Amino acid sequence: RSASILLISSIFNISLDELVKGDLPTMKNQVLHRKKENTSSWIMLLSFLLTALSIGPILLSDNILILSIPFLLLIPALYCSYRIDSFKKSIDIKTYSEIIAYTQGKNVDELRKKRNKISYFFEQFAILTIFIIVFVGICVLSITMARFFM
Repeated sequence: RSASILLISSIFNISLDELVKGDLPTMKNQVLHRKKENTSSWIMLLSFLLTALSIGPILLSDNILILSIPFLLLIPALYCSYRIDSFKKSIDIKTYSEIIAYTQGKNVDELRKKRNKISYFFEQFAILTIFIIVFVGICVLSITMARFFM
């Protein structure tokens, strides 16, 4: 029982005193936010993946109306990415290391103090570049597979 309390204290990065006397609704709210953001992340990832995979068969189709399918599959990804970005702004999380620390229940205050605008820009650029390369790679694979099977 005491090990569970210590683990909860560690997850929420608060003292045992705060945990025992603390605000339970606030902790429940924090857990709920993490769960919602995790769900949004998975929906976003799945939506982007389905969009990329749908490109090949759709581009090789003769039906013009089918071309709207990737855009429809992209809507949940865009919505979830907007939600995640809004949440990150509301709790002042910007860098990848801050996101990781937050998801692990660690205190991000020290990481906020170490922010560097130049490295933040390059981190965002690298993440976007890697995403585009992976997305285009999946699209090319989808087109290649569609040509092979059609």
